[in-house]
Amino acid sequence: NIKIPVFISCGAQDQFAPPVVQRYIYNHVGSADKTLVVFGRAQGMSVDAGHDDVLVGLQKAIITHCEL
Repeated sequence: NIKIPVFISCGAQDQFAPPVVQRYIYNHVGSADKTLVVFGRAQGMSVDAGHDDVLVGLQKAIITHCEL
């Protein structure tokens, strides 16, 4: 029933909120305006991020700023 814009993200190596779970949420959100970003090498980034890497990891500026 969600109709507002939704942004979902996770690291490719996220053990706490793994990509498979985030993809499930993305596929089941009713919003027409939704984005899923998996931070990792498959998306052209230098590392496969874990759960906290995007916000507080050593590569956070490189990982996050290139996408956002």
